[in-house]
Amino acid sequence: MSDIKLQSLRPFYHPDYQPPTTEELRGLMKDCAWTGAKVGALVGVDSRTVRRWTGGERPIPYSAWRLLLLHAGVVELDG
Repeated sequence: MSDIKLQSLRPFYHPDYQPPTTEELRGLMKDCAWTGAKVGALVGVDSRTVRRWTGGERPIPYSAWRLLLLHAGVVELDG
């Protein structure tokens, strides 16, 4: 898996949580062979929104990031 920093893998409520960088998002997409359309379908947005995230125009919301990490098998649901 790409170099996703530990802080980006933490739950939102964790004091050390940091939002992912565009490089982390693009790296995850590359590692999983996901297109922008696929990412959009996984989290319920259109590919234009994904382009804004990967281009740095807008940050990816935590909920979308966490869903992608779950789909990729990088994190598990906290019980």
